[in-house]
Amino acid sequence: MNEGHQEQETDGFQIALRLIAEEAENKTGFLDLGMLGLTELPDELFQLKHLTGLNLGRYYVLDDKFYQPENVIRHNAIATSLARLCDLPLKHLHGRLAKGIRRYRSNSENNEASRQGNFRTKLATMESHE
Repeated sequence: MNEGHQEQETDGFQIALRLIAEEAENKTGFLDLGMLGLTELPDELFQLKHLTGLNLGRYYVLDDKFYQPENVIRHNAIATSLARLCDLPLKHLHGRLAKGIRRYRSNSENNEASRQGNFRTKLATMESHE
């Protein structure tokens, strides 16, 4: 890995930490971590128990408006910590992974507790195949 590439990864992770800290203070309920080149989700993300929306992809739609991330480094390639997303009360998850997760959630006819368990299992399975 060249030095410039490593610097970008670090910058993206530092930007994510800054955005998470801002969200912890402002409590807007939505966080845009898209296009930061993340390879893992920061532990600090999982402390945002109020978070209902998260972007990990190239774009997102809120209130029928199309948005692109402010910080563009490269696509995220997150292959770990996905099951931990179940610990957040997310209603809106944007990114490549999000389509499969939304489809999975909408097809589930189980009760909420069972659905959360199945969601966690599905994410863990997705992690192992990345």
